[in-house]
Amino acid sequence: IRNLIIGTSKMIERSDLSMAQLRKNITSKGGTTQAGLDTLSQYDLVSIFEDCLNAAVDRSIELSNVEDQ
Repeated sequence: IRNLIIGTSKMIERSDLSMAQLRKNITSKGGTTQAGLDTLSQYDLVSIFEDCLNAAVDRSIELSNVEDQ
């Protein structure tokens, strides 16, 4: 999984194509990528990442306020 994420990040960074186009280019109908994407589409990943980042920002602010006292 780690190498998949690293490889995907590098591909996105090096390409001038949008992530949507890259996904289209590597996804074969009925293939493994499509199976994974079908499963991921069942979840609201945008909200999950937003909640995660917001919690981290909120905690950072809390910690900053404690250090200022």
